[in-house]
Amino acid sequence: MADNFATLSTGLDSPGRKHFAITPHDSNNEANNFRGIYVGVAGNVVIVAEDGTALTYKNATAGSVIPMGGVFCYFYEQFW
Repeated sequence: MADNFATLSTGLDSPGRKHFAITPHDSNNEANNFRGIYVGVAGNVVIVAEDGTALTYKNATAGSVIPMGGVFCYFYEQFW
């Protein structure tokens, strides 16, 4: 099948071109840096950027998309 977009460059505002599972882990980098994540289970999602900055997205709802890239993420549910 021909790639109609082969001659175009991929920029930061372009849609993603790969799909892969992200397994939340508090210290292991992902095999691929990611540009956003789909939240499958509600809870708090922490995304760590390439420079080591961590940001917590509190109460992320299941089915939402966080359009923030990073090198790894971890997840924790709130129990209170």
